[in-house]
Amino acid sequence: MEMSSLFLDVCVSPQRSGVEFNTDPSNGAQIDACCVMEQKDEGGQQIDSPCGIQTQPGQAGLCEKHYREYLVSLINAHSLDPAPLYDAKELTRACERYQVDTQRGENEDDHAYHARLLKKLMEVPLGEKVPRNKWVKGSSPQHHQPPQISS
Repeated sequence: MEMSSLFLDVCVSPQRSGVEFNTDPSNGAQIDACCVMEQKDEGGQQIDSPCGIQTQPGQAGLCEKHYREYLVSLINAHSLDPAPLYDAKELTRACERYQVDTQRGENEDDHAYHARLLKKLMEVPLGEKVPRNKWVKGSSPQHHQPPQISS
């Protein structure tokens, strides 16, 4: 199962977001299994043990689940807005989800229609007290670490 290209575009594009992120394990070694500590229920007891799910290259030594969590934490921490990256179908779906009027104006061409939808969608808050940050080219990147991996 691969991560969606939109999801990756939101995080993976420091040129757009100014946010850097890790793709290599923090210790530089190749790790085959995710070492993020999780609390697991074993025989009625809560035990801390490593995740253990297989890792993939380019995911900072984390399994897909924990790498996604890491990327989502960056998206949320920086209020990154994926809307400018949506294709026409995704834009329409997002507008419908947030009850933005998707009716096309009379004689409105595709470009004008999608630009209007994007403008209206970006007026909808991402969440309570969460502003929509604009993509800023050339802003100074901030580097963030994924969860620490114990050896």
